[in-house]
Amino acid sequence: MSAVQIISERFPVRGVGSSMIGGRAENQDDWGYMDTPLGFLVVVCDGMGGGPGGKTASYIVKNELMRVLGSCSPQMSRRQALQKAVTIANDALYSKMEEVPQLRGMGSTLVAILINGESAIIAHLGDSRCYRIRGGRQVVFRTSDHSLVNELVRNKAMTEEEARTSPQSNVIMRALGSTSNHTPEFDEQPFRKGDRFVLCTDGIWGVMPAEELEMRFTGYPDMQSLVSNLDMETDRIGMSQGGHHDNHTIAVIETMMDSRLKDKMDRQIRIILGALSVFLLASIVLNVFLFIRNGKENGELRDRVKDLVSKVEHLQPYELRYTQLMEGGTLDSERLIRMLDRENDSLRNELEALKAELEALGQSGKRDVAEEQQVKDKGKVDAETPAVILDKILGHLEQMKTIARSSQQDISKAKLQCRNKILELLEQFDERTGGQYASETAKIRNQLGDEGMAMLVDRPGSDGLYRSTRKAQEVLTEIQATLKKIKEKL
Repeated sequence: MSAVQIISERFPVRGVGSSMIGGRAENQDDWGYMDTPLGFLVVVCDGMGGGPGGKTASYIVKNELMRVLGSCSPQMSRRQALQKAVTIANDALYSKMEEVPQLRGMGSTLVAILINGESAIIAHLGDSRCYRIRGGRQVVFRTSDHSLVNELVRNKAMTEEEARTSPQSNVIMRALGSTSNHTPEFDEQPFRKGDRFVLCTDGIWGVMPAEELEMRFTGYPDMQSLVSNLDMETDRIGMSQGGHHDNHTIAVIETMMDSRLKDKMDRQIRIILGALSVFLLASIVLNVFLFIRNGKENGELRDRVKDLVSKVEHLQPYELRYTQLMEGGTLDSERLIRMLDRENDSLRNELEALKAELEALGQSGKRDVAEEQQVKDKGKVDAETPAVILDKILGHLEQMKTIARSSQQDISKAKLQCRNKILELLEQFDERTGGQYASETAKIRNQLGDEGMAMLVDRPGSDGLYRSTRKAQEVLTEIQATLKKIKEKL
């Protein structure tokens, strides 16, 4: 099937789409688009079930979504309308399977976008995806697959590239029809004029590494070339690997206006400001510590430190300035980055000069502090009994079980700190007990060393916080029980 022009008569969007058979006997993908009372709809489905099942499932899901959303009330929320359409489509699949027993077990993935002047609402189940491309230059959003391998990626048991090429990559955890979970995941995305949304089945994204795919998404100024070249490359790769490659479907739409919902601060801006703030604060804290420990009475340096701290504290309003400037159309993102860089050049230079002065003053003080700390630590360790050490280990284990953080990076860092402290305390315990419990502590080290167990991190809960997985908590509970038995013997 050649590329099709996507046109809306009511909403300022345009696009191109296509669906190719690949190396299969029939095309079990389906897709469509239409104007609805709630916005412009694009639907992409990938049928599952083999034989006539997959083709029938994707056709039913696409048709039911378009039928329900095309006739819904303009007063409904888009999320409610999409939820209703998905539910009706799922019921239609089961009705068809009851009517035609040969179709039992069929199912379909789904990714759909409903876009109007407010924002874009995206609903998806399975591993058909939606990407948002900012100004033709970078990928700023991607849906998260409902698949077994993606769960392993989330838990850091597998990389994205390993997941893409895994034999289990086609095990879908959430879809319409054939799975037990039929609940769609929703995302609301703002957009600017020139942004593109790419909807595609795994026949597109599964044939090449993510970096290469994203380069192709951002490498063509017109959508016709993007779709045509990606179709040809997908078939070329498939034929080079035996010619049995999957059906592949892609739909690209481009917005011709800004949505009323606005972006939060650009990730690039946030990274620049965040990195600058951390760099300045960390350097200042370190060197002020050295300065104070050295005991030097230097009023000029003290005043310069206070001045730099004050400047760092004023970095935070840049986010507000950025939002105001962007919403007012005063500056684009790239110009703002250049402006912030210029404004902070002098601050960076001043910090480097101060850093050099303070480090020169603090070298002897730093050595003294290290020696003092070693003496304190040795006295503290000498005073700890094996039972006290076990109590500390148990405390760190409980912290690893219950700790919660707002980002996966933060919780992983906190758990790693606890793990390292436990390993250090185990060494002390073995020394105090003369290796009497070496077999038990060796087992604990192995359990803590297995990142697929004790260090597992689950996806965010309803409060948005990351926690240890159930499996990780079971391992940590087992370690606690072992240590309590040892303590009873002491």
